Amino acid sequence: MPNEITINSNSIQEIIESVQEENKRLRKDNYKLAEKVRRVESGNFDEFYTYATNPITLTAGGTATATISITREADFFLTKIVRVSSGIFTFLVKDSSNDRQWSNIALHSDIGAGTAQLPLILPKPRMVARASTLTIDLADLSLASNTVRLGFIGYKVYHVEDLKNTVG
Repeated sequence: MPNEITINSNSIQEIIESVQEENKRLRKDNYKLAEKVRRVESGNFDEFYTYATNPITLTAGGTATATISITREADFFLTKIVRVSSGIFTFLVKDSSNDRQWSNIALHSDIGAGTAQLPLILPKPRMVARASTLTIDLADLSLASNTVRLGFIGYKVYHVEDLKNTVG
């Protein structure tokens, strides 16, 4: 018979397995999409963000103060602290959102901030409220000119209702 199609059982099994795998992938994608929709509908969503200082030059044994302004459209949750510097230093961070210091004394750079290759990972995210300021007091310990940059890595949490009313 010229119109007869021959399909063996192995071909049918391969087709069934292929369809099952595609269904699993689609269910997984749908779950991820549904989770994103739930987050937006709940009124919050987040995105990765880094606040960093401009290069701060410390003279030998000198001190300096730097500030970082947290934008007003989102709270910031800090998860990691990193540094790049040409020498050792101490630093003390003060948070205007709750008027607190982040440590009891100025921290040695090796204790309070990691490197890009090995960041200091906080045991729990630290919230910094929107529209607040971080003030960082630094002091050189290397007894030579020292250039310092600090990076505060984490994520911003936006509140959908606030975005409707916030410009910039």
